[in-house]
Amino acid sequence: MRLQPVTRPKFAQWRYDRNLTLRAAAERINAAAGEPVCTYEAVRRICLPFGDERRSIPSEKLAAAIEVLTCGAVKARDFTDPQLRACAA
Repeated sequence: MRLQPVTRPKFAQWRYDRNLTLRAAAERINAAAGEPVCTYEAVRRICLPFGDERRSIPSEKLAAAIEVLTCGAVKARDFTDPQLRACAA
């Protein structure tokens, strides 16, 4: 039996590449937003693999703060499962 690769949102890789903890990522997101928009638990849930029932999609406000923090490298659409985006196209 061959295992399928685990696909995570782009922000999970962005956070990993910068060695940011969940708490540090939440603090930077809140600083980018200029107000508290998330917690480390929110970051944990949005970084879970696509298909994980515990995973959540960020609010518009949180997604906008992430886009600012990442200088546009991660956009709101990056939190949608790529397979679902392919079906919608």
